[in-house]
Amino acid sequence: MVYDQTSANVPAFQEGDLLQATGVIRQADPTGGDALAEGTVLVDITNGAASVLSMGNPLPEPTAATLGDVVTNGVALTGTLVHVSSVHKVSGDWPMVGDKTTQVTVGDDSGTTLLVRFQRPSITPELADELQAIGDGSLALTGIVVQDDRDTSDGLLSGYEIWPRGAEDITAVP
Repeated sequence: MVYDQTSANVPAFQEGDLLQATGVIRQADPTGGDALAEGTVLVDITNGAASVLSMGNPLPEPTAATLGDVVTNGVALTGTLVHVSSVHKVSGDWPMVGDKTTQVTVGDDSGTTLLVRFQRPSITPELADELQAIGDGSLALTGIVVQDDRDTSDGLLSGYEIWPRGAEDITAVP
């Protein structure tokens, strides 16, 4: 992940871009105050830089996973594009166009639940329409596994989430 305190300072990178980033390696949003430095590793380029070395590179195929895999093997899967074949919404509201970052809890048939975070740039009319059509039905989900500790009381890393990249990462399951 590449981070800058002002998004206007970061070029609009595209899928398939190979980047070179220089900056400070962190594990938390540096503006988070007293937040512990835990979570997905990012490169803070606020006082650094990022440039595109090449464009149009092939994207990796997603790794087949279950929600249980993400919960139990999150460290190994962090930063990996995964595909979960069948989940359903447990709580939260699907994002609408214009929403800020939106979190929804999804679950599978085993009872395992996980947060799915839709970042503002991924909330397109196509994504919102697809999610509204799915409603509380089943969906196949593809996205990047991100680790964001919410409760570190047990001293273990936790808080894994899946971040879809856009409408192409959501498919209704009959």
